[in-house]
Order: sequence, then C-alpha cells, then structure tokens
Amino acid sequence: MGSKNALIVFFKVPQAGKVKTRLSPFLSPEDATRLYTCFIEDTFEKVCTNAVQVFGFVSGAIDERSELLRFLSAKHVQVVEQVGRDLGERMSNAFRFCFEQGYKRVCIIGTDSPDMPRSIVERAFEVLETDAPTVAIAGADDGGYVLLGMNRYFPEAFQHVPYSTSETYAATLAQLSNIHANLIELEKWYDIDTPDDLKRLVQTLFPSRALRTVNFLNHLFNHQLTMKLTIGVTEYLRKALPPYETKTDEYIAWLKSGEAFGYDIECVRLPYSGNSFEALKAQNLDALSRLDAIVFSGGHDVEPSLFGVQLSREALNELNVQNSIIERDEMELLLARKSIEQGLPVLGICRGLQLVNVAMGGTLILDIEKQKGIHGHEAKGPEESGYHTVTLAPDSKLGNMIGATEGEVSTRHHQAADKVGEGLRIVSHSNDGIIEAMESIDDRPIFLVQWHPERMWLEKRDNAFSETLLKNFLAFVAQRKHATTSLSA
Repeated sequence: MGSKNALIVFFKVPQAGKVKTRLSPFLSPEDATRLYTCFIEDTFEKVCTNAVQVFGFVSGAIDERSELLRFLSAKHVQVVEQVGRDLGERMSNAFRFCFEQGYKRVCIIGTDSPDMPRSIVERAFEVLETDAPTVAIAGADDGGYVLLGMNRYFPEAFQHVPYSTSETYAATLAQLSNIHANLIELEKWYDIDTPDDLKRLVQTLFPSRALRTVNFLNHLFNHQLTMKLTIGVTEYLRKALPPYETKTDEYIAWLKSGEAFGYDIECVRLPYSGNSFEALKAQNLDALSRLDAIVFSGGHDVEPSLFGVQLSREALNELNVQNSIIERDEMELLLARKSIEQGLPVLGICRGLQLVNVAMGGTLILDIEKQKGIHGHEAKGPEESGYHTVTLAPDSKLGNMIGATEGEVSTRHHQAADKVGEGLRIVSHSNDGIIEAMESIDDRPIFLVQWHPERMWLEKRDNAFSETLLKNFLAFVAQRKHATTSLSA
C-alpha cells in the first residue's frame, strides 16, 4: 500500500441507548456503550499505519475534550463529520471527499468488526493497485458487507441499496454489475450486533486483534483463570520411559503442567482398543460432548488407503510405512470430524496434524526422505528428539498464540502433510519446505503443529513453541468456555 491510499472508518459517537442497542437486555446500555468504545479503539489501533491515511467519519457531535478524540488525534486520524440523509449517501459523500483530496484508492470499513483481520484491508488495497477500474468488497455473514473499496469513484454503488438488511450485499453487487469495473470479492467476516454475534466473538477472539475488547469482556464477565478445563487426549499406547507408562501419559503430563497458569485440568483418554469399535465409539462420542478441547496425539502412520493411496505391502515397506493401526485411524478420523463439526477447539500434534489434515480431505507424504530427499526430521533415538528451526506466519492465529515467528522445535517424524485439507491453510514451514503448522482459514478453532511441544517440555527445552503455545491454547479454551457459559446463563 502507498501514500495514495485512504481508509474511511465510519463510527458513531458512543452514547448510551444509541449504540449497540440490539445487545440489550443482555448488556445494559452503559456496558454496550463501553463495549462499542472498545470496538472503535481496537479498529483504529489495527488500521492506523504509515501505509495509509485513515479518516474517521463520525456520526454525532464528538466532544473536543473527550478521551476518544485525544486517542484518534494521537493516531493521526483525520476526523470528519458524516454528511447525508441516509447511510448510502453518507458513504458516497465520504468516498467523493477522499477522491477529491487526490487519493487513488479508497476503502471503507465500520467499527462493528473489531477482530476483523487487517489482512482483509491490506488485500483490498492490493487488488486496487491497478490502472483498470476495480471494486473490492468483503461481505458480512448477515447479508451486509464489512469493506468496500474502489480505485475510481462509483456513486452507483450506493444507489437503490437497502442498508442494514440481509439484502445489502446482493443489492450492492447488482448495482456494481452495471458499471464497467472489475469486481473482486474478498474474504467474508461478520458484524457484532446481537448476543449471538457477541458469543461468536468471544469464542474466537484473539487478544492481539482486539486487546481492549477482550480485556473489557473479561472484566465484564468477571473472568477467572482458575476454572476447570476438561481436555480429551487420543490414546497412544507405545511404552514410555518412567515415570510414564505410555506416550499418552506424556501428553497428559504436559497438559497438566498448564495448571501452573491457574487452571484445574482434567484429561480424558479417548481409546481405540480394549472393547468393540462400536462400544468405544459410543464411549468416545459421549466424552466428546463434555470436553472443552481435544488433543490429537502423535504416534503411528495413518493408513495410506484412507487418503486414496493404494500400494502393495512391499511398496509400503520400502517407504517405511509399517505400523498403521486401522482401528485407531478410523476412530480418530471420526473424532476429528465430530470435533470440527461441534466447534470444539482442536490441537493436533505430529501425527495429530496429519490425521486432522486427512480428516479434512488432505493427503500425506509417506516418507520425507525417500519421496522428497529431505533429511533431518526423524528422532535421534527412541526417546531423543531431533531439533530444527521453523518459521511461523506472524499474522496467523498460531502466530498470535505463540508470539514468535522463528524458533527451534522437537522433530520426530518421517511423514508430513502434502495436499492441504479443505478449510486449512499452511502457516509454518521448516527451512527445507516441510509443512510444520496449519490452522483453519476461518474462525473454527483448529490448530495443528508438526513438532512435539510435549517432548520439548520433557526434554527441558521449552520455548515459545511449547510453553507459550500451551499457555495461550489453554487461555483460548478457558476464555471460550467462560464466555459460552456466561452468554448461556
């Protein structure tokens, strides 16, 4: 983005009884106003950069002595009064104002989506960086839109559009179809207007996206860190070194080390053996309904036929694919799909990443060394990890959770994700190009890492990719549980 970019932010003067009224009676008018003030400040905090001039178009008389105005001034926001008889006319006038000021690319957002990723705004300005007449638009789940951008002034976009209805987005697209311009539809997001919207926000919110909002909500709900979290762990029965009997025990010990952060953590084993498949299925699905999160552990290779690879036993032996357990694979694929369907927070570790990727339609590299000629990902020995460096996308949810973009991680795998499952995106690679982490492209709480944070803890090589990952994953689960409980009360 360059200096010829202008971003319009529409907002109202926060006044009790005039903003976020649809959150009543869940929130009092005063709390709704305080929450909306947080929305405003988080939105401007996110978008005020040297790459774009931000204009705050305000509806209502803003007190020149107000803290809000001082905040906006400190961010070098140019505050302008909205002018027009209705919302469409006010937005049209704001666009015309910016184009008349000499800006070449202009976008507009509101303040009802405080956790909207900045990447949506950045992408809009990127697609407008062309000589061809272009319009960018990002829809909202309620039928409106959260962003509109142009590199020409197209007043038609605001004419004959029923605003604040489920038809706003469709009507705007219909208007834009009548002009000679390229139309680029961007990632959708959502507005916070109702208690259900607020519930979605608190279930998916990452503090770095909207710090004031999350702090206010935590205060409002009298958030306490000392809460019980029930976390499912898929069974990995390989023997472990004392004091642990199986590898499952290692994962549970690592998770329970998170009690140092103030939680009461109960871990529930999710078995695949010891009874009939149907009996275990019923047992595990019943447990799933009571969990706050699920961890898919490491272990055996996933059966290749489950992701469309049909090879002879001899060929699989050549690729070191020798220890698949079909009962485990089928049970965990079922649990992965059910967990995702229910919106349960998912943390996949090593095989867990691969298993969830397969559950979402992805495929695997059967042997990194033999198929890709890449070395250095297997363990040094049965109980000793190798270590290598990974890089992590800073704008990712996992990047926000871990708080670092590069670090050393424990490695002990000969397989890796290949084709990425539907709804997932890659957010980390090792230096040799192997996928090291993935997450959902939307707000589903799916976090997948190829490394072993539990081994880093056991081997006393904790860093942000193990300790901070655990701390903030638990905080995410706790915040989600508390908010869900509070909003259901």
